[in-house]
Amino acid sequence: SIFFYCYNDNDYLNAYRIADNYHQWFTASGSNSEKMRLNDAGNLGIGTNDPSQELTVYGDDPIISVQEASASSQVDIGTGTVQGFINIQKADGTRNVQITGNGDTYFKGGDVGIGTDNPTRLMSIEGDINLASGSKIESYSSGGNLQIQGGSTYPGGHIKMYGGSCLLYT
Repeated sequence: SIFFYCYNDNDYLNAYRIADNYHQWFTASGSNSEKMRLNDAGNLGIGTNDPSQELTVYGDDPIISVQEASASSQVDIGTGTVQGFINIQKADGTRNVQITGNGDTYFKGGDVGIGTDNPTRLMSIEGDINLASGSKIESYSSGGNLQIQGGSTYPGGHIKMYGGSCLLYT
């Protein structure tokens, strides 16, 4: 092994070690602790000495943040304590996309396409939609209401229109 040591102005040790099958980076502020390791498989670990993937970030609530240098736009990926999240933020600080494993998920500021890369409405779906038994699609307004429901309460399902004036085209 080869060690490189360096002390800063506060007498804190910083070190880099080259071993047979890994590289280690240490920083210290009172105690020498490993901060990062690159193993012989090419996996980089931050906060762990046993990285299992190409990049493994380990900690109490780790977050990976990709940030634009000349603006405030960024993408954050983290554990969110237990639920996990992905957030995308525009340069003005507005969060337009939030995906969470256990909580509110939203997309703001554009059309969403499922099965298409050219959505023409707020949500464009190319393909079939499966409504589980008892699930509904609903639209309510002062001029009239539309409800489409799968077949739990109504075997075979039903389409219900009420209020205002209704037109049904077949």
